[in-house]
Amino acid sequence: PIPTPTPTANTPIPTSLASPTIPLNNETTILYREYIWSHHIYNTTKRKTIVSLARDLKLGGFSAIGKPGVIIIEGEKQNVVEFSSRIKTLSWQKIQTRLCEEEKCSSFEEFEKKRIFKDKFVEMCFGTSSSATHMDRSQLFEYLDKFGLRLQGQQTLGL
Repeated sequence: PIPTPTPTANTPIPTSLASPTIPLNNETTILYREYIWSHHIYNTTKRKTIVSLARDLKLGGFSAIGKPGVIIIEGEKQNVVEFSSRIKTLSWQKIQTRLCEEEKCSSFEEFEKKRIFKDKFVEMCFGTSSSATHMDRSQLFEYLDKFGLRLQGQQTLGL
């Protein structure tokens, strides 16, 4: 059986995101996904900022707390880019975008269909039994397998 990651106190009850800007006159909306690696994510204030900012920008995805830290974020391109830019201004030991993906969508329906993380942004803990501060990578990969994202997870962790 696939272990279920432990939601943290910052994890909300998932609800659908608001619709993105609906393209007009054959314009496209770009679904953008960014994979961010950090040396660690421990600081409570920083963790709350990550979750709050992602929700304010109507983004989906998750942050995996501990060492290393991982953030996978998706939504409209301009919102993901703003999120990434703003969190990188926080004080970090190390933080890097390791991978980006984008898909053009000509309608809201297409945007919704292509989204992987359909609920609000959440904070997850893939902790080991011996340490809640170090990530159990196998739990992360099993979780990402549900979405077909194991390879992207490995690239995010530099494996």
